[in-house]
Formats: sequence, structure tokens, C-alpha cells
Amino acid sequence: MTQISFWGGIGKIGGNKILISPQNTNKKSILLDFGKDFNIPYIDTFLNPRKFNMIEDYITLGLIPEPKPNTPFHGLYREDLYFFKPKVKTLKKKRDFGIEETDNFLNIRVPCKNIEVISTKCSFDSLSSRKHSITFRIQYEGEKVTVYLTDKHLDEFIAFFNIVEEKLLNLIESAGVYGSEEINKKLTDIVHIYGDKSVFIDCSYFEKMKRWYIFKISEQETKSNEDIDFEYQRNYEMWNKRYGYNPIGEPQISHVLITHSHSDHVSEIGLLDPRVINVCGKISKELLDHFEYIQSGTLAGIVEYYENFILVPYKKDEKRLRRGTKRDFERSKRKFITLNSNEILTLDYYSKAKKVKGAFKIQIFEVDHSISGAGAYLIEDIKTNKKLIYTGDIRLHGPPNLRKKTRAFLDAARNFRPDALICEGTNISSNLGQKGEVESEEKLEEELKRIIKGTNGLVMFASSLRDLSRFNSFLKAAKENNRKLAVMPNTYKLIERINSALQDKEKNIVGDYSNVPLLDEDLVPYISRKGWGLFAKEDYHYQPVVKEFFSEELEEDSEIEEIGNAVKIDDISINQNKYVMYLPFWALFDLIDLRPVKGSIFIHSKSEPFDVEMEIEQAKLSDWLNLFNIGDDQFYQVHCSGHARMKDIVEIINHISPNMLFPVHSVEPDLFQFLDLGDIEVIIPEYGKQYKI
Repeated sequence: MTQISFWGGIGKIGGNKILISPQNTNKKSILLDFGKDFNIPYIDTFLNPRKFNMIEDYITLGLIPEPKPNTPFHGLYREDLYFFKPKVKTLKKKRDFGIEETDNFLNIRVPCKNIEVISTKCSFDSLSSRKHSITFRIQYEGEKVTVYLTDKHLDEFIAFFNIVEEKLLNLIESAGVYGSEEINKKLTDIVHIYGDKSVFIDCSYFEKMKRWYIFKISEQETKSNEDIDFEYQRNYEMWNKRYGYNPIGEPQISHVLITHSHSDHVSEIGLLDPRVINVCGKISKELLDHFEYIQSGTLAGIVEYYENFILVPYKKDEKRLRRGTKRDFERSKRKFITLNSNEILTLDYYSKAKKVKGAFKIQIFEVDHSISGAGAYLIEDIKTNKKLIYTGDIRLHGPPNLRKKTRAFLDAARNFRPDALICEGTNISSNLGQKGEVESEEKLEEELKRIIKGTNGLVMFASSLRDLSRFNSFLKAAKENNRKLAVMPNTYKLIERINSALQDKEKNIVGDYSNVPLLDEDLVPYISRKGWGLFAKEDYHYQPVVKEFFSEELEEDSEIEEIGNAVKIDDISINQNKYVMYLPFWALFDLIDLRPVKGSIFIHSKSEPFDVEMEIEQAKLSDWLNLFNIGDDQFYQVHCSGHARMKDIVEIINHISPNMLFPVHSVEPDLFQFLDLGDIEVIIPEYGKQYKI
């Protein structure tokens, strides 16, 4: 039977981590999303898991599943986040036929039984002196590495394996330049006598020879470096003491199906082993690329990441090592498969360098949500023909083109005849509704036009940073009232990126994106003061997007760079009745430069607070606005939820008509049992429990 288990998103909003395991145990499992749970009580803005102990910290707090052997989670996480042992890399990476980098140094700890002699050689140089060498094949961490041992370090091999030097040399010489299978076997047998005994082998890679050469064989790990504390090893021992197993291995999960790029669905993908492949819609990938570029907090490390705890050689003394930094390496890229809406994909994966036909066939459909490119999945177990559907986050009341896409998904889902449906339920709640909630994005746009029309001063607003549909509504309302929409540089560049991607034929992004704001003269980026407050390029050292707006050269007799089509916050302050300005919570200090005039207003286009943190933030926002004489009469709550309402959830479920329903992403999932769902079996998921379909 196909099995479903839930490791996040249960009884709370966000943090979805859903495992789908095929009946064929020789095939790998898949994950549906792998997002951050923001409801964990142990974490705060200044209280986060430690980098050197990342995986154990996450597991201890219950944030991610434990990577036990003989479970789908074994081998799931990045090895460098366990802080087991230092790897050594060179400053320059070797690339050949697309193969990943080869490092200048390799430290191997293996049992002797994993070492095989594959050739020997004896030759004579111009002075008639003999040169001996042995070639070994070593099975190391699932790989087979070929290394060479020359006369220079032959004595270490002799000492470790207690071989009589004269007999060894005679054996090698008897085989001559080309060696012999018989000699190889004899030497291999000598090595294998030591069985499980560990041997430490240090190697150097010589570019000229294109080979690994052994320079150290010993019972103890090399500790010649004076600058590095080799307590790096302690975590490996500590993990074994605490958990009693090695979590490293080939991942048993082949793919993660990403529904959309909100952090509560994707941010912990940054913890995963890079051999796990990510699948998502083409627009979602564009968004993730953008967030990675602007280094957006919880969304960093998903597309590309830096390995941690790497040692590099000093340039002047390659035998001495130092701690590597980000400057020493290129980023490692994760594998992505991107799809247009309605595309079908059979999930293949690679095991021991062989392509294996996947266990699942999937189809993605774009749906309506408060972020562009959101998708839902139809999934079929190829072996059992069991079918399930995952809605991700969904609604039926957004922009008309997105509502149409959601309806197309619902029809396809019904025809799919699923055995199980995993459905979100953010708005399945005993609360009666929120203040300022409007029924659709069109109604919200009309309300914005009405409010702005009656305003003489500056119009400020807050909304989700990634909701391009909402920015489009504000842009239309601003244009209607002869104002410009001023947004932050990051938002402007995101809009610019999506517009560019939609026009790029090579990216082949198919679909109607009339909900994405168009780039025209009524949409402008604004630049706030940073650094020295001079609007100079140097003031934005850590903001690469802002720096893009500055010209490369200074104008003659000018100390300040030109900033292209961007406006300064001072320009908005001087012409307040000409702008509708995006002002999120973290930018409230800009109010001091703006000095809103009498008659200015603030539009809060986000959901009302539903937890203590949000209530505190709302209170601080109110205090800031009151400081600048923007009271309750100038504050407007106007919002349209990114999630389906209760009546729409009922319609979605009944239209799809599954045999079983698993509610997720809801603080009150028990309420699903009281909805009018006919004969559909409602199963409230329990953490880690396996359900057969």
C-alpha cells in the first residue's frame, strides 16, 4: 500500500512536511513541501539553532524528523550541517566534463578490508635505481577512490601492515613494469588480514599527473596543523553517543514537491542533502532565485548554499590548514525540475550512478493564492495506482485569471478520482471573521480606489512582500487617483524579474499573468537612507538590489551618484499627495524622514493578528502612527485572505470527492469533521503516524 505520514503542518498554520512512501520498498519516497514551523515556542528572533549543531538542534526542538537508519529520513540532511569532520578543499576547483570539484587533499578513514591492490610497478630511472609503486582502490563513503603509493612513502605502508621490506620489494620487482594479478591478490590478502581495523590515509591531488598520491598512512588521524582545533571530530562521537547510529548515507527521499515559495512551505529545504531533487512551478523557481539573490533570511540556501566547516591550505604552506570562509568557495547549486501548469512528470532518480525509474507520476496545476506561481499536485503511485491530491495553499476569490486556473485544477482533480486528498484549512475556524475582510480581490481594488480618492496627504500601506496580486491592486488604485505607486527596490526588482521571465522564450513560462503588475512610469522604486544617509552607493553595501539603481560613474562636479528611475524618500516627502507608498513594519523609521502631512492615511492590507507576536507588532505599528498624528480615523484595515474561506473549502473538497481527507495547515482541523462532506472519511493526522491508502 502507498503510505502517507505527516511531520509538520498538523494543528497549526504552516510548517508543512508530508511524506509519501511507495509500496515498492526498492523505490524512494517523496516529500510534499518542507517548510518552517513558526509556531515552535523555543525559537525567537534572537534565539535560533546553532550552525555548528544545526541538525541536532532542529531535531531536539521537534522541527524536523530524525534521520534514523531504515527509515525514509536516513541520509536526508546535508553532511556539513552535522559538523562531523572537516573536509579539505582547494581555493581553485577542478572541473572536467561536468564532474564536480576534485580537492587537493583527501583524508580517508576506512577499514583495511575496504582496500584492494589493483596494480604494482617497478621501473628504472636514468641512474639505474629502482622505483616502486602500488595502486590501491579504496571504497570510501560509497565511492571508490584510486590512489597511488610511491617509494617516498612506501615505508609507512610497510610499517602499518608489518611487512618485511625486502620481501615486498622482491614481489613488486618480480611483477615488473606491468604487474600481475597474482601479486595484486597476495598484497590484497596481506592488507585484508587486518579486517575491520581502521587506517587513516592522507592524499594529495597533483594536477599535472591527474592522480591522487598517498603521503601518510597511520593508525591515528593526522594532526599536523597548528591552527585548527581538531575537536571538529567531537560531534561525530557525540552523535553516536546520543543517538547510537550514523545518520549519513544515500538519501531515501528522491524529490521534494514544492507548492509555492512561502517560507512556511520551503525554507527548511536548505537543510537537505543536495542529492534530493526539488520540483516546482517555473514562476516559483523565479521567486526562489530572487529571494536567494536578495538574501532573504529564512529563504536563503534553498537554490544555492555554501558548505560549512571546510579547511583550506595556506597558499605559502599547503601542509598547514585554516578555516575556510565563503570567499574561498563557489556556492553549491541544488537540482531543480521546473514545470508549467498541467505538465506531467515521472519522478526518476539516480542510485549508485544508475538511473532508476521513479515510483510516482505527478502533475502540477497552478492555483490561486497570495503569491505568484502557487501550485497543487496530482500524484499517482505507479505500482499500486493509488492516487492522492495535495492542494497546497489555495483560494477561490483572488484575481479572475487565477480563479479560472483554480477551477481548472478542481475539474482535473475530480476526473483524477483520488483515493486521498490533503487539503489546507487556514480559514476553517470557529472565529466569525476578520475586520476589514473583503470578499474578493476586485472588491478590495474598488475599496482602495474609494479610500485613496478621499485622501489629500500621503497614502501608506503594508501588505505581504510577495503578494504581487495585491501590489497590482494598489497600482491600479494609485493610477485611478493620479498617483504613483512607490515600492521598495526588492519588490520592484521582483516585479521586473517576473515580467522579464514571462517574456523570455527560453524559459517557456506558459500562462496568463495579468495579475502581475506591469512596469510603467506609475510604478517607481524608492530608496531610503542607509549607512551615512547620503544616498550614496557605498551606503548600501549589504543591499545588492539597491546598488543596481546607481549609475556606474559620477556625473561631473557631483559627489552623489545618479539613481536611475528610482526616487529618494525625500522626493516622496516633498510630494506626498502624488504617491501611494509601500511601508512595511520593518521600515517604520522612514516615517521620520517622510514627516506625513495632515490628512495622510495608512492602509493595513494584511490579516489581523492571530498570535501574541502579531499583536505586539500591531501595537507598535499603532504607536508609530500615533506619533505622526495618524490615529484610528486615518487607519484602514482592508484585506482579502490568501486562503479559501470555509464555504469554499467545503466546495473544493466535495467537488474533488476523495475517499479520504487529511486536513493540514489549520489550527482547528477537528472542525473538518463537522463540515458537510457527505461520505468522505475525515482523518485528523497525527505526527509521524503512517496512513495507508
